[in-house]
Amino acid sequence: MKKFKKLLAVILAMVMVVSLMPLTVANAADDAGALELNVPVTLCGDGTTAVFSFTPESTGWYVFRSEGGSDPYARLFNSDFDEIDFDDDFSEYNFTIVEKLYEGYSYVLEVESWVDDFEEFTVVVEETIAAESVEIMKEPDNTTVVEGYEYETLDYTGLELEFTMTDGTKVYWTEEEHEAVGYEYVTIEESQDGQGHYYIDISCGEAFSRFFFTTIENPIESIDYISEEEISYYVNTNGMYDDDLGYFVYYADIPEDAQVRVNYYDGTSETFEFYGDVYFDFYSTQDTDPWTVGTNYMYISRLGVETEVPVEILPCPFVNVTLNSAPTTKYCFGDSRYGYMEDEDNYYVLYPDNMKGISFTVEFEDGTTKTYTEEDFDNTGLLDGYEFSVDAILCDGLDTYEATLNYLGYALKYDVEVIESPVFGLELSDAPDVYEYDGYFYPVFDGAQIRLTLVDGTERLIDITEENTSYNCYYGGIFEYVFTDGEYEVYAGYNWDEGRGEYYTFSCLGYEYNYFGIDFIDAFRVESVEFSNVSLEGFSAVVTDTDGNVHEYELTDDVVSFKVEGYAEGFSMTDDGILYYMIMEEKEGYNIWFMGDDYFIPYEEPVNYILGDVNGDSDVAIVDATLVQRHVAKLDTLEGTAALAADVSQDGDIAVLDATLIQRFVAKIIDEF
Repeated sequence: MKKFKKLLAVILAMVMVVSLMPLTVANAADDAGALELNVPVTLCGDGTTAVFSFTPESTGWYVFRSEGGSDPYARLFNSDFDEIDFDDDFSEYNFTIVEKLYEGYSYVLEVESWVDDFEEFTVVVEETIAAESVEIMKEPDNTTVVEGYEYETLDYTGLELEFTMTDGTKVYWTEEEHEAVGYEYVTIEESQDGQGHYYIDISCGEAFSRFFFTTIENPIESIDYISEEEISYYVNTNGMYDDDLGYFVYYADIPEDAQVRVNYYDGTSETFEFYGDVYFDFYSTQDTDPWTVGTNYMYISRLGVETEVPVEILPCPFVNVTLNSAPTTKYCFGDSRYGYMEDEDNYYVLYPDNMKGISFTVEFEDGTTKTYTEEDFDNTGLLDGYEFSVDAILCDGLDTYEATLNYLGYALKYDVEVIESPVFGLELSDAPDVYEYDGYFYPVFDGAQIRLTLVDGTERLIDITEENTSYNCYYGGIFEYVFTDGEYEVYAGYNWDEGRGEYYTFSCLGYEYNYFGIDFIDAFRVESVEFSNVSLEGFSAVVTDTDGNVHEYELTDDVVSFKVEGYAEGFSMTDDGILYYMIMEEKEGYNIWFMGDDYFIPYEEPVNYILGDVNGDSDVAIVDATLVQRHVAKLDTLEGTAALAADVSQDGDIAVLDATLIQRFVAKIIDEF
């Protein structure tokens, strides 16, 4: 009803002004009529298609474009309905089609919008100019390609062009900026003539040019891997067991400080950062050869020339492990919190990773021991700083099964019990007929009631209130609701199915209930946002939407759900629902993802710091390098200006390289960062 009233208001407003403005109004329906030159047509994004005809009175270049909301796109056809061009989002959310059209011929423009939000947008056709010819003002920085690796080395970086437009004006274009020329982007295609000649074709409008590259033999004789950091992992850590291969596969990475020295046949050499602008192939052969305890190898290559990178797999550091007490958790058959049902064979695939009650003691080679309990397992999948994993169990019914905890190459085994769920039914009652939420908000279920039917025939009612509801927000804004009456916990999470649409799945101890009473509509369009009190702990925002309504949000204090160095995300309860955001700290301010858009907020006051002066005593010394090393080793965490001062390489990351540069500066090997 709300959408209908909005549409009706838009139509009435259009009828009132049509006699006062040179504006043609069309309903977004099939056969919207003829477009007239320079006369905008207003459409309303209601999901239907508008089809226009246009017959130019003279041969020339014409542009069909849109302005406004609803994210429209368009196709242009000739009179035989052969597609000539298509465009979507030439400018943000709007299309632009530029073509040379001919006098006396008729053309068809088909317009549709991605969003059914009943927002207005206009379509207009205008005469325009286009590129007529092009001149290469600066050739690419590298005009050669390597034989056998032609397409890998064909690079037009540095190319600069000058276009002459149909009205005689000049437009300068650079590969770095890659801006549009008039209403068209420059197209550059790589190709070859089959006789060993490789080139790029440059085109825009009627302008065309071809540039040939020179083919040379491979100049690289050898490459060397350089790094002060050794790559080593304990057996069966930093990876996962591959069921198809039948063994553990390691996720090995090249250290951040790694460099590659390229040696050429002419006796010269160049040294590059591995994570720099020059691309190096990087691979291992673990798909055919499993890594074992000892020295294994990864490979770095450039244009077919490769070098080995050693990886040391360390044996388990324990000589003995004693299980003091097994986890006490009993798992209900089918509980989606800990696994899933394999529908084809009706197996329950269980991941028994609840470590409540566990205790085990390890003995090291030097005779020392350490005892681990459930408090030592963190929620990021680490135990004492190293990865652990729990093998999946295929459960064919209610029984006792053997679980396996894998840690640093040791397989700790213990029994877990799979029991019948006490829950026989679940439904959401006393809920509104339809919850309606904007696309960037999560619903609030306060006021509804959960009815649990138990196997013994009794019922439990859980009233959903702010007090008995908690939220888990995982990285990337994935929400899980938890409702409890103190004994039973009901989980709810968002789901989407191509056939069924959007819904929430409520589950309790293996019983699931799908609730479809939520209508997700598109978020209101933001006209402007004013941010204040911005930090990684949250911010305040005053939002003005395109209808002039003002919304105020306080995303501060306890709203952060995930935080690492320089990055945080969180959510806040608002009158509109649960609002999710992300924020990243940069050199000059904060980047905030909020309501579907990115915003950059400069620091409210200039942040003063000296590169390399990590401890803030106005002197760059060895102690500053030590602080960086402790941060890299995760013994301490640098934040704020200390983190900014530590990043002396200015690459946005604090790494071993930064500590090395500070040491070289203190030793006067270098005199600046």
